[in-house]
Amino acid sequence: MLGSRRKSAIAGNRRPSSTGLELELADRRGGLTLHVRDDIGAPTAERPRSPAERVLDALGDATAPLTRRELRDTCRLRNATLVDTLAALHADGRVRVEAGTYYRDLC
Repeated sequence: MLGSRRKSAIAGNRRPSSTGLELELADRRGGLTLHVRDDIGAPTAERPRSPAERVLDALGDATAPLTRRELRDTCRLRNATLVDTLAALHADGRVRVEAGTYYRDLC
């Protein structure tokens, strides 16, 4: 079994790891040991979107102005984060507010 490979499993079950971490049984330093494979490429994780990107995307996709509650639910942001994000976007002129609803300012 020397040199055999196996994807890691969560302790106590036989399902493969969701991370795809590959382990290898190898003879290193005079004995068989289990190692994480070095020769596989690192997983490429997509960069998480910032709160501002999420708000701008939601407003851009909307067919009508959105309330703060609708934005909070759509963007899945805490109220404090949303309020700070909307204030910054409004100050930059990228979002405008009218009668308690928010628009993406396309100018």
